Amino acid sequence: MEKPCKPWLEEEGREDDSRKPKRQGHYEAKKVVKLKFRPDRQKMDQRKCLSEHPFGTVKRWMDAGYYLLKGIQKTDGETAPIFLGYNLVRALNLLGFKKMMEIMA
Repeated sequence: MEKPCKPWLEEEGREDDSRKPKRQGHYEAKKVVKLKFRPDRQKMDQRKCLSEHPFGTVKRWMDAGYYLLKGIQKTDGETAPIFLGYNLVRALNLLGFKKMMEIMA
């Protein structure tokens, strides 16, 4: 930014504009449009069938909200014990404690 020389501006009959406060924004009236989100039922039904759904269900059920690590191998290592615990609890609920202990022995 150039800083004008005050005496030269006075000779030309102009003012020093660099000291004036500048307008920060420009406001104009615009029409506001409200959009309502109406999901496509077919797409929603298809999303429920995707492979992501079991992961979200298991992670929510086991209270494992976010992955703590980055990278495929590390997240696989994080996911494995979560699914192992989920499968063990499901087997326990389906078989019962005595039957599960017999199978494990």
